[in-house]
Amino acid sequence: MKLPILLGALLLSASPALADDFVYLKCQTTIHSIVWNWTETKELNKWISHADVLYKIDTKNEELFVSSKSEIAIQYELQHPGFIGWTEQVSGERISGENHMYLQYDPPGAVDGGMNHSDNERRLKYFGRIAGDCEASDASAYEASK
Repeated sequence: MKLPILLGALLLSASPALADDFVYLKCQTTIHSIVWNWTETKELNKWISHADVLYKIDTKNEELFVSSKSEIAIQYELQHPGFIGWTEQVSGERISGENHMYLQYDPPGAVDGGMNHSDNERRLKYFGRIAGDCEASDASAYEASK
């Protein structure tokens, strides 16, 4: 008779851990951007910007969410334990290209990536590099940044 009670207690005590399949990170990033005119083969502009990026990682479903585009789930690949990578395809009427990103989440570490886009109508190339350091965050910080 005590065995079902013990099993029930174990199940209830394990439920919060099982339900918590999310990892939240806040990353302080530096972004280097370059615009290149491929007709004239010259650099038109370059700049450096800084941004805080908040991530929500669903480790159970292998999906990643960025607070600035929280409605879009990005499928990632586990590179090795605690380290993920993903590629986003960018396509539209004028712009096409891709973004490659890598992120260490366990323990929180670095985020690193690049982008390469083309504007076929205006004959421009956009290159970018993002790098930064991440720290553990929580659901409330992620939700507040949306």
